[in-house]
Amino acid sequence: MADTAARDELARLGGLADSAIDLAEAAFALADAFESGRDRAPYRRHLETLAAEVAAYAARPPGDDQGALALRAEAFREVLAKRYGYGREADFGEAVVEDADLMRVIDRRRGLPICVGILVLDVCQRLGWRAVPIDFPGRFLVRLEVGAARALLDAWGGGRTVGTPELRALLKSLSGADAELLPSTTARWTSARCCCGSSTTSRPGC
Repeated sequence: MADTAARDELARLGGLADSAIDLAEAAFALADAFESGRDRAPYRRHLETLAAEVAAYAARPPGDDQGALALRAEAFREVLAKRYGYGREADFGEAVVEDADLMRVIDRRRGLPICVGILVLDVCQRLGWRAVPIDFPGRFLVRLEVGAARALLDAWGGGRTVGTPELRALLKSLSGADAELLPSTTARWTSARCCCGSSTTSRPGC
């Protein structure tokens, strides 16, 4: 049975402006709604550690905006994917409920693309970096922005950056020749999609 306090917290978060929604806390509340009684403190500390290590890696003088962007993307690859093992696509088998539970994802270092993407978004929020969630079939991408420079990060795919032509070709192969890339999405939508994953775990991209 869903935890009442967690459901109340989700209702409160749902009433906030999109820019005020803390995606990680929303994901923790969602996890509590399915399995209550867990201490969030260790998971919050882990998020703080991720942010500190990404910031330290990206602290080198980047030069221009494009250099800063490349360094941030590299930091996510080196820290989240290589150092902590998040988003190793080859390790992802059939989705289970734990793959949509952010606390279990942190415990197991594996989960749905949207959960790994939330880790990236949380780090960016803590560091004051501009990042935008992007919907994509079978994936959850994060657009990193530094000035006019932009890059699409596939955190679940090992933290690699992907180009628009590659995504458009993949989208058309998945959804038909008339399909086009979807616009950026919102924190509220991201939370709802995470909820979908918790309820169904029907496909890796959910």
